[in-house]
Amino acid sequence: MARRNDGKRKVMEEAGSIKENAGKAGASVKAGIISSLKGITEIEAEIVSLVRNTVSSAFQATGAVTSDGVEIVPGMSSKGPFRLPKKSAPA
Repeated sequence: MARRNDGKRKVMEEAGSIKENAGKAGASVKAGIISSLKGITEIEAEIVSLVRNTVSSAFQATGAVTSDGVEIVPGMSSKGPFRLPKKSAPA
């Protein structure tokens, strides 16, 4: 009977060891996932910053081209586009 109890005890000890190792593995997986999510958040923040700067630069460039274009086109003013004078009827 003592041998049988020894076998049971060994099985129970091994099961406890397996459970403990599974718990450690689970904790490691959880830590890895959290680390990955933090990395994704940092990448997302960098993408948002890059897009914001790109859009801002594009608007600044568009504004510069527009203001240069207004200076080049004769008759343009802040009041509106140049209007051609009305043609008089032929005499």
